Amino acid sequence: MKLTVVLVLALILSINLYSQGEPLVDIIIDFSTMDSVLFIDTTQIDNIWEIGKPQKSSFDSAYSPPNAICTDLENNYIPDNLSSFLLTIVSDNFGTGLLEFVHKYETDTGNAGGYLEISYDKGVTWLNLVYEANWRTNFYEERDTIFGNIPAFTGSSNGWSQVSFYFLWYALTKKADRWPLGWGLGMYDNPDTLLLRFNFMSNEKAIENPGWLIDDIRFQVWAISDSDNDVPFKNFRLLYQPENRNVRINSNNPNNSQYSVSIFDIQGRSKLNFPNSPEFIDVSDLNTGVYVICIYLDFRKVLSEIFIIY
Repeated sequence: MKLTVVLVLALILSINLYSQGEPLVDIIIDFSTMDSVLFIDTTQIDNIWEIGKPQKSSFDSAYSPPNAICTDLENNYIPDNLSSFLLTIVSDNFGTGLLEFVHKYETDTGNAGGYLEISYDKGVTWLNLVYEANWRTNFYEERDTIFGNIPAFTGSSNGWSQVSFYFLWYALTKKADRWPLGWGLGMYDNPDTLLLRFNFMSNEKAIENPGWLIDDIRFQVWAISDSDNDVPFKNFRLLYQPENRNVRINSNNPNNSQYSVSIFDIQGRSKLNFPNSPEFIDVSDLNTGVYVICIYLDFRKVLSEIFIIY
């Protein structure tokens, strides 16, 4: 298969979470008051999510007292249950997202657990968030599964744990019908909507445990910025080498900082990841299509470049 990488519309996008300035969206939920972006799915029979002061065994207080959200404030979870709550994020722009929260969980390993899903199309389709990450800390892995082979938090967190999750929120995930002008975001008619769903699920074999306790949820969105003044961006250039079917990364990295590379398809799904400062990245396994290649320097996204393989 002959591969050629072509820059599209000379579009070079730079995203840097830490030098981006004020976020477009900055939502903080500490459960001290009701928040309009969070709602518990009351259509589910026996939904056990409750907001208030936890009062059971090892779940006897919130991380930021007095309130948190918990799978039943007073009783252990019940077997054969599915309970969800959602965050509705509305923004008139796009870029990169950061989700953070503090939690603890105690479940019957493999038979009960909690997992997150994301929807870019207002709830028509849902993706497990583990498949959407650029960078994540203290998050479950694809191998950490409950019944149905669903990646999830399961077992015990051994106390409070801080979760951070970075992911793309690009126009390319929107399947735009007027790309590149409209970008599928509805910015000329409706604001874009992103849904995040927290699910707790147990099967009929699950032994009762405290479940899942979550506090201090924060969600932020940054716009794509101009890269002209972005010094880290200028340290990286990409050069396709068709004879070897790879991309060479030319790096002027004076501090010798570690960087990594990730490649995403047009739907925002992670396809390839290259840690440990690679000089070359092999793209021979990718099918024909449009992709986004991202470079991260010290956990900051400093380069996003669109390219086509055909």
